Amino acid sequence: MQLSNFLLLLLSAALMILHRCDARRSTIDGSSKLVDNGETLVSAGENFEMGFFSDDAGLNKYVGIWYYKLSPRTVVWVANWNNSIQGKRIMNEDNSVVVEDGNLKVISNGYTYFSTQLGSGSNRKVELLDTGNLVLVDEGAEMWQSFRNPTDTFLPGMKMDSSLNLTDSKYENYIFRLDQASDKEYVIVLPKQGKILWKGSAESGKLSFSEMPGYVAYLLSNSTNNSLESIGTFNKYRLLMNSSGEIQFYGWDKEISGWSLRWSAPNDKCDWYKYCGKFSICNSKREPVCKCLPGYKLNPPDNSKAGEFSGGCSSMSVSSCNEDNVEVLDTFLDLRSMKFKSPDRIFSNNSTREDCRRICLGNCKCQAYTYHDSVCRIWVTSLMYLQENYAGGFNISVRVSISDIGNFFFDLTYVHRQFKLMCDHK
Repeated sequence: MQLSNFLLLLLSAALMILHRCDARRSTIDGSSKLVDNGETLVSAGENFEMGFFSDDAGLNKYVGIWYYKLSPRTVVWVANWNNSIQGKRIMNEDNSVVVEDGNLKVISNGYTYFSTQLGSGSNRKVELLDTGNLVLVDEGAEMWQSFRNPTDTFLPGMKMDSSLNLTDSKYENYIFRLDQASDKEYVIVLPKQGKILWKGSAESGKLSFSEMPGYVAYLLSNSTNNSLESIGTFNKYRLLMNSSGEIQFYGWDKEISGWSLRWSAPNDKCDWYKYCGKFSICNSKREPVCKCLPGYKLNPPDNSKAGEFSGGCSSMSVSSCNEDNVEVLDTFLDLRSMKFKSPDRIFSNNSTREDCRRICLGNCKCQAYTYHDSVCRIWVTSLMYLQENYAGGFNISVRVSISDIGNFFFDLTYVHRQFKLMCDHK
């Protein structure tokens, strides 16, 4: 008798599990809710799943969206990411997700941990889409969506604009967003300090070294370009603002059944925004990391011993440049394998290297030039983001005063560069 009761109980539990699987749903409306009992929402095509989950320590609970049947669980959005439900890892049916007064809410023991905070409505429902977007609709009209209110992850189908931020979900120390001064540049901001940590460009070009890979730029712009489809064996993509201050692009590699990191920034201090300041060269493999160009000196105050170089460098002498004496007063220091910011002006009328030199020398505002593929590029503003020994870098010729160079004690690195340049020109 006891055995038959046990078998009956086991059968009932199995039927309940089967019923729950058959009753899988992707929506919540005013007459239903999602309870913290193992139940989840699953998008119609079984791409994404939504439900309650605990942090690694098992001390806090959240409502989030993650990839369906992907291991380990990869959470892409969290409703109450900055207002966790305190409690152990065990399930608690007092925790629920509801549509109440026309709003999506996360509730526990009568307290609201998250709300979309819209005006009231009676016919609204929430649906989890196959894109990973959670939408609140009112008779077909979209009222709110998670794609416009992200946490730390950017997914295909989202579009980055001036109103959208990615915030690291652990400490809220970093924000990734579109630069307010440009619609083609992106920044990582330190909100508590009011500073920019990193800046990258979505513009392509051989000499644009702050450029993001094309597939990242396409993802952020929600482009229909097939750049994303051509990345190896990846079939899922995401951009993550992590808690270490890095923006990272991941692809799910079917061959290894895991996430593969394709791109990340910043990689070191030389990638930080204006870390070495103007007219200074960065090299993260030496100490100090920053060093003034030959013919330049650190701007006061000299905080280099404290690891502060953002004040940059300035010329040792005051320029007295005019069109009649440039050949006598100024020359160019040729640096090889360099990374630098995008040029200010481009001359592509089949100019020669000597033409490019004369163009820069004849303009007292010109700070440097580079000549590549029959195209002359010059800088008329302060040189920034200079980095030496850069793989795939280009040569750049920096304007200096002959008098400053004459008094400058060259280190062997620059002597070698100059000697090699003279040999190449013979």
